[in-house]
Amino acid sequence: MNYYLMIHNHPPLITYNEDKRMYYESLQKYDETEDLTPLYEFLKCETEKTWEKMLDIADGKKTGRKNLPGITKT
Repeated sequence: MNYYLMIHNHPPLITYNEDKRMYYESLQKYDETEDLTPLYEFLKCETEKTWEKMLDIADGKKTGRKNLPGITKT
């Protein structure tokens, strides 16, 4: 999916760690009902979130990063 997005000049879709549970639930819902609506809604939400973060970066806004003890300087 990300390959398709990128060859059409769109940023890749990021599934954020805090949203992975919803991702798995939407996949499971499709397995059970063959209804793509939950997965579609999840991907739409993640796309909006990804684009908002990309726009923030483009506008020069600083994004928060987690400190990695032992790897980054404090």
